[in-house]
Amino acid sequence: MQESSSDEEGSSLPGYFHFDQKATRDTLLRLIITGDCPLSLVESSYFREFISSMQPLVQHVDSEDIKNDIMNMYNLLMLEVQDILHKSPGRVAITTEMWTSCDENQDSVYMAIAVQFIDECGLLRKRLIRFAHVPFPDDPEFE
Repeated sequence: MQESSSDEEGSSLPGYFHFDQKATRDTLLRLIITGDCPLSLVESSYFREFISSMQPLVQHVDSEDIKNDIMNMYNLLMLEVQDILHKSPGRVAITTEMWTSCDENQDSVYMAIAVQFIDECGLLRKRLIRFAHVPFPDDPEFE
């Protein structure tokens, strides 16, 4: 929590600020996941310099730490989905969807697996439970 005060010119001066390493790391995870950033971002010397310029007390992490954090987050979310599905009063539908994404080198094929269900409040819900790259065969017939 940050308190601020104003100086004589009306500009805001920082007051008390409590740094929270866990909150900072969680925010970094959201940035990497939602911003589609590479895990190696955290190992960039410029990124580390940028973060340290804002908060000298920050404990830097490496890409392996971020990977582990993402997997832990995924596992917790899967437990949450399992709990929601167990409480669901009706049936569930498992759906798949495939699409291609044009990147610089080649078309990449992806598949998503989702579960759809009616929750305890009668609302239709959908949760993505798996997303994977599908290898494209090297067969000339597919080109």
